[in-house]
Amino acid sequence: SGVRPAVPVYFYGAAREDGRPLAALRRSLGYFGGASRGEWSGLSEEMAAAMRALAPDVGPQEVDPRHGAAVVGAVPWVTNYNLLLTSVGLDQAELMSRCRRIARLTSARGGGLQAVETMALPHEMGVEVACNLLDTAATPAPHVRSRVVELAEAEGLNLESDYFTNKQPEEILAFVQDEELAAEGNIARENKKQKCT
Repeated sequence: SGVRPAVPVYFYGAAREDGRPLAALRRSLGYFGGASRGEWSGLSEEMAAAMRALAPDVGPQEVDPRHGAAVVGAVPWVTNYNLLLTSVGLDQAELMSRCRRIARLTSARGGGLQAVETMALPHEMGVEVACNLLDTAATPAPHVRSRVVELAEAEGLNLESDYFTNKQPEEILAFVQDEELAAEGNIARENKKQKCT
């Protein structure tokens, strides 16, 4: 008898036999409804109902709003890349509508770019087209940028900025290597001090 989690736990990717994608799990749990409205905290009634309808892989069947739920998975590296779109003269609702079209036409699910998942998210300066790049060898960020710029221009929108929201594997490796070198230098200095005393 193992330890039972205190919160419902949903698996995705290689953590499940069927390899359920994270985006499919999020859709099933009602995540995208709140996220698209800029609601990032708390347990909405919509999400609680979705969690009751989809049994977790492990843990209690009912989610406690004080503690939430967890998702656990194993997938190849996902690059998070956002593009901030703005406009002059459009209200927020119309801007969001146009950006949702752009997001849909950019994503693989909407017939756009291979290995790209997208959604439009409210931002204080406009709307972000938030992208998960599932395979940057198939579709690198510059291709996504070109597609979004082309669609934005057709919608009369401007690309304000674009940026990665997570570290790239090369950056993480470089950081770890720097830390290892620093640790080795500290050890060498300590050894030298000890030899001198």
